[in-house]
Amino acid sequence: MRKSIEFILSSNIFLLPEEVDETVRKIYEITSKSKDSKVIGEIESLAKKLKDPNFFQKFFTLMTGLKFNPNTARDIWYELQKHYRHMCQKIGRDIHISTAIADYFLQVKRSLQNPAVIDLIILEESKNRTLQDLLTGFLKGYLFEKFVSKEINRSIRHKHFFSIVMLKLNGLNYSSLTSEMPIVLKIILDVAKTIEKLKRSEDIAFRFSIDKFGLILPHTDKKGSIIFANRLLSSINNEIINTELLFGLTLNAGAQTFPEDGEDAKTLISKVEKCLYKSRIEGPNRIVYSL
Repeated sequence: MRKSIEFILSSNIFLLPEEVDETVRKIYEITSKSKDSKVIGEIESLAKKLKDPNFFQKFFTLMTGLKFNPNTARDIWYELQKHYRHMCQKIGRDIHISTAIADYFLQVKRSLQNPAVIDLIILEESKNRTLQDLLTGFLKGYLFEKFVSKEINRSIRHKHFFSIVMLKLNGLNYSSLTSEMPIVLKIILDVAKTIEKLKRSEDIAFRFSIDKFGLILPHTDKKGSIIFANRLLSSINNEIINTELLFGLTLNAGAQTFPEDGEDAKTLISKVEKCLYKSRIEGPNRIVYSL
């Protein structure tokens, strides 16, 4: 049975230092385990229980690396609660608190003194803390080369082939995140769900950016990768783009196979990127598998 797609923070790869106080430790425990809307009430209850006047200051320092004075932190917390519930309502499902925090500071609270620093802190800390994309549950794109290298070693050892596929959803851009954030998030989640539904349990999915995904398909030759990519593009078009009447959105894909298209990770990834670029030049809904 496939694992459901969910907002994940519990896979953090960092540990709290021993000297962290009890408040921070308790906040960490709640935010790293809770994945639904109950987390808001749990944080409120914890604040009342601990009676720490700096509770919300410590909360935002832990979650974002930013330090506000206690009164400002409490005010931001009340605003964040509203933003969290608004996002859940628009998307139609619970989200992880860290996703709401990132969106709040990146999209809503850009009037703070140094938003560029805030962007950098939130995005880089998120990247360093978890292997998984918080929105889709897929592995992050920066791990792609590492996993392709692992699959090459396994393929050499067992004398089999594998393929990699990159998918681009055209028509989404960062400017649309400001006014249409809930719609954009829903599209990304729906695409991720379709990928999850069509891939096998041994296939590995990655998310590189807002609109770009990748897959490693073990024991899959060139023909198999093309068949999979065709099914994927067809399903996303029929089940998401056409159904939701999302005019202006198009798809493109590139595919490459080991060892015929390259014998090392950098070569394979470079070629599949070029295939994806060539596909976009040729037109929508194209799959390019040779250069």
